[in-house]
Amino acid sequence: MTNVIRRWRHRHLARKDHDGESHVNEPRRRVPAGPETEGVRMTASPEVLRPREAGESEGQRRRRLREPHFGPYGGETSIPCSSSAVRLTDSARSSLLLRLSTTGVVAYCLVFPVVQVGVVAADEDGIGPTLWALTATVAYTPLFARHVRYYLRGVRPPAAGWTFAAMTVVITGALPFSGAYWLPAFFVLAVTALIVLPWRWSLPSVAGLAVAQVPLALALSSDIASAPAYFTLTLLWRTSAVFFPLWLVGAVRQLETARRELAEDAVLRTRLRIESELRNTVGTALASIVARGQRSATLLERDPGAASPELAALVETSRGALADTRRLLSGFHRPSLWAELETAAGLLAAAGVETRLALPAGEPPGVISAEFRAELRSITARLLRDDAARTCLIAVTSADGLVRLRIHLNDRHLASMVVSAS
Repeated sequence: MTNVIRRWRHRHLARKDHDGESHVNEPRRRVPAGPETEGVRMTASPEVLRPREAGESEGQRRRRLREPHFGPYGGETSIPCSSSAVRLTDSARSSLLLRLSTTGVVAYCLVFPVVQVGVVAADEDGIGPTLWALTATVAYTPLFARHVRYYLRGVRPPAAGWTFAAMTVVITGALPFSGAYWLPAFFVLAVTALIVLPWRWSLPSVAGLAVAQVPLALALSSDIASAPAYFTLTLLWRTSAVFFPLWLVGAVRQLETARRELAEDAVLRTRLRIESELRNTVGTALASIVARGQRSATLLERDPGAASPELAALVETSRGALADTRRLLSGFHRPSLWAELETAAGLLAAAGVETRLALPAGEPPGVISAEFRAELRSITARLLRDDAARTCLIAVTSADGLVRLRIHLNDRHLASMVVSAS
């Protein structure tokens, strides 16, 4: 499941190919494919929309795009969000629970080594075995906790092989002096093998440790009946009792990371789209207004009568810029069909459903009605709850002023919708 989540993080953005289909599960691009919606139209590259500053790296430029923008009068330029925005309270609560669960699972992993020292102290004769067990536990516990923390982050710790070898030497070296009741401490090596070594090596290592309990239990004197079977089963159940909570919390952390990256990419694409639309409409109109204003000022000084047509054209251009601005602001509050489809495809891809968008050529339709948007989101939510969903095709066709939407699930027709291409 961990590897699947990692693949989701790199496959949730759509990408358009030569036949007009957008394949969501292909490897994502480092920057969005287009300013309107990725894979739908390409009118300007992100570098043109906001070029890299002098001495600025690509990572710094992308972080700058995610930061709030401030207008010429000092006010922050807010970006309108749709009703599907994630509430900050839910996100903060999720992050808090994740941090608490991470701390709790690390503490849980360290309980068994401490308990094992108590078992040795209670069942072995003399203070010697207890001191050896305590010394070995103090020596290997920091290394074990380090492996656990790195595993929960989803990365392999540096010099993992050397630290694993050091733990093996410490635990094995204390065995002759701590007695048979030190044998369950070998579960630490089994858990470390599972979280540090590749699967092709970790599983045989755990099996070897379990088999090794038999001759070691026979070689060490123990008053437990059927000591080989007892110590073997103890190692196996302790290994599973520690590793599975670690695996679960690690998977949840990676899901949270994938959710954050999906949200950041959505914000980045929205800002690039808005900036492109403003540049192509309002920016062009403002540049024309400045040019006409300069020409009008020059004509007023030389020939006031000839300046009248330029002033009239200046007024007309200003009115057009105002109308375009009002239209853009209205459209930002009411997302287009393309934006809704991109959002639905991204959510399905993040949930592991292989999703494709078959989009028509030409200009996309404008805003859609609230009823159509609600129906599309309802279908998306139903697909997210369907455990049998494997593949999804969202096909869009346009004819006679109408846009028809057909959704196929697992190569079977699921639903059809029609929206006016306004």
